[in-house]
Amino acid sequence: MKTPNSDNQNASRSIAVTGDDRLIGELRGLLQEHGFTLVMADDASALASAGADITAGLELTTATSGEKKERLLLLDAVLPPSIPILSACVTVTAARQASWMRHPERLVGWGAFPGLMDGPLAETAVPLHTRASAVASARALLAGFGKEMVIVQDRVGMIFPGIIAQIVNEALFATGQHVASAEDIDKAMKCGAGYPLGPIEWGERIGFADVAALLEAMRADTGQDRFRVCPLLRQLAIVGKFWKERPVVPEPVQEELALGDPGTDAPATAKKNRKRSKKNAPPAQPDEPPEAAADVQTDAPPEVRQEDIRDI
Repeated sequence: MKTPNSDNQNASRSIAVTGDDRLIGELRGLLQEHGFTLVMADDASALASAGADITAGLELTTATSGEKKERLLLLDAVLPPSIPILSACVTVTAARQASWMRHPERLVGWGAFPGLMDGPLAETAVPLHTRASAVASARALLAGFGKEMVIVQDRVGMIFPGIIAQIVNEALFATGQHVASAEDIDKAMKCGAGYPLGPIEWGERIGFADVAALLEAMRADTGQDRFRVCPLLRQLAIVGKFWKERPVVPEPVQEELALGDPGTDAPATAKKNRKRSKKNAPPAQPDEPPEAAADVQTDAPPEVRQEDIRDI
């Protein structure tokens, strides 16, 4: 329950943030709704203006590239050592990130991932050197914008993001092998398993490129082939969105494409196309031209010579 002056207290709280625009955008409304002000960490004047009002730092880069390290080191440099930092650790473990920092004792990993930020739980990972006060501050910060903090093992993928990524991958394997259409797979999982979204709908919501990147990171971390990205997911990581109808391509290519087509029996369609092609094909030409008439042997009687007649 809010106290009479709780809104004024919340209004003075600021969070220094850096990371991916999309993930920051997903959190911005939630944080502002609960009275937090976001200050971009690379804006020196805004940081100076916020001053003592900054209560925490957020690093929200999901990629494993060097850009994430640079952003985390920026927060570590501009914030006082007493300020806790929560960093997205779905694709890079919190322990590895802590090894980059000058003040690793204040880092808490957070399972922040695109498309999965609206739930009530916040998965976190605590590196070995993180102090208890930083964990307590992180718990209070997350509770301040409606998240219950749970601590899980510090591994790539964590719990919920890793499971969802595998489900999306397996659904696209099935789609690519014509087990069922994308639409039917989503419908079956929503009706049969009670999922709020179908696997492929979930992939669209997260972003197929992010799903593929997470699976690659999990495979690199564990060395297990079960995290292998399926070919269709690799294509969708480039396209960005699942198509609802088969693209217009030549029929021979359609037969070889491992793409689900909602409401269409792809193998049966390919069979009909082959029959139609045979029916409309021109008559086959012989491999060799027919032999010349002079070379054709007949049953005509042998020629009678004059010499044979005289001998009779």
